[in-house]
Amino acid sequence: MRRRSALLTIIAAVMFCSVFVFDVQTADAASGKSLYWLKVNRQANVVTAYKLENGKYVPYRAMVCSTGKAKSKTPHMTTSIKNRWRWGALFHNVWGQYCVQFKGNYLFHSVYYTKKKKKNCLSVSEYNKLGTARSMGCVRLSTMDAKWIYENCKNGTKVTVYSSKNPGPLGKPKALKASSRYRWDPTDPDKKNPDFRIKKPVITISASKQDTVSYGAAYKLKAGVKAKNVNAYQDLTSKLQVYAVQKYDSSRQKYVKASFSTESPGVYKVTYRVSDKYCGGASYKTFKVRVLEKEATE
Repeated sequence: MRRRSALLTIIAAVMFCSVFVFDVQTADAASGKSLYWLKVNRQANVVTAYKLENGKYVPYRAMVCSTGKAKSKTPHMTTSIKNRWRWGALFHNVWGQYCVQFKGNYLFHSVYYTKKKKKNCLSVSEYNKLGTARSMGCVRLSTMDAKWIYENCKNGTKVTVYSSKNPGPLGKPKALKASSRYRWDPTDPDKKNPDFRIKKPVITISASKQDTVSYGAAYKLKAGVKAKNVNAYQDLTSKLQVYAVQKYDSSRQKYVKASFSTESPGVYKVTYRVSDKYCGGASYKTFKVRVLEKEATE
């Protein structure tokens, strides 16, 4: 009986590997409470990552994708991430980056490459169809988005596949187009990528933000300032920093390094900075605020 059970186990393993051969380099065996919940909308072809905050899952990041085409639709399901591989061999002798398994042969992964570890062998035609149903059942993503899932969503992360005309609460990002000249994924952050074009974060300052403040009044430098990853419609305001503060020195006729204080009248130039490893580098934006002189008292 034991021999028969062992034989069945071996046969099952061989059958699994015959349709999907893994290049096992990294396997995250961590489990526990899921910080994220990935919801795959197969009709709209977009993945929305929800993050657990104060006991509730809230929309966090949106990623355009390609789910299974008509004859191989990605099935509706609620499951969880099982394992991951840096490079994985897919059907028809092609390879994907950042493969994350959520059920059987169903994976999140990049658009495929014709050669293992050759990043200039991207299938440009398939990449440029991201946002439509094109796969054999897996969920294809840009390299940057596949990398985000690979690095942030631990084993045990909840995954739901459903269908809706509504792309989701964050909407559906627009995919960049790959160039047949380079055959690189334009979102791949590899320093050797000659065609890296992912956008930097965007910092916005509200038109209603005070640019004049009374002497001694309370004033928050970050109030009215927001940051966003426009590639994934992700709010990055929590990562926003006051990078530098300068005050105009009339005697030297230039701005010099200073500490902001509403008890020190003058014109301040505040520089904000935001950075996220899944964007195209850091962004900066400046804002000037004037602190008024103390009013004379009788």
